[in-house]
Amino acid sequence: MLVIDEGLTFNPERGTERVVLVGDETALPAIASICGSLPAHATGSVLLEAPSADDALDFPHPDGIDVQWFVRASSDRPGALALAALRELALPEAPFHAYAAGEQALASGARKLLVGERGVDKGQVSFCGYWRIGSSSPSSRAARETAAGPLG
Repeated sequence: MLVIDEGLTFNPERGTERVVLVGDETALPAIASICGSLPAHATGSVLLEAPSADDALDFPHPDGIDVQWFVRASSDRPGALALAALRELALPEAPFHAYAAGEQALASGARKLLVGERGVDKGQVSFCGYWRIGSSSPSSRAARETAAGPLG
C-alpha cells in the first residue's frame, strides 16, 4: 500500500484565496492537488525545487498562481533553493495560507522563516516533512522492528 499526502495537511481557513506553496519534488502531488482544489480566482505563489529540469512538471493551477521551479545542483542541499526563494518572495496580503512540504529541513525551515522572520501568524502555515536527508529508514529500533514485522 502506498499513501500519498495529496495536500491533506494543507488546512487553511475556509474561504482562503491567497496561498504560498513551497516544496521539493516529493511535494509535487500535494501541491498539484491543492492547486487543483483552489477557486479559479485564487492568487499566490508556488515555489518548487527538483533535482533536474525533467522533474519540473506542469500541472493545472489558477491563472493567478505563479509557479516557479528551481533546479538544484547535486552539490546543493535539498530545499536550499526553495527556502532562498521564499526568503525573497513578496508575500501576499493577509489573509493567506502557506504550505511547505518535502525534506524535513525545507518544511520546518519554511515555517520558521515565515513565522519567525517574516511575522506570519503560525495558524496561517501548514507544513509536513516527508523525508530527512541522510535517513533511509525509521530511526528508532522499535519503529524498524514494527516496519519489518509480519503483514497479517
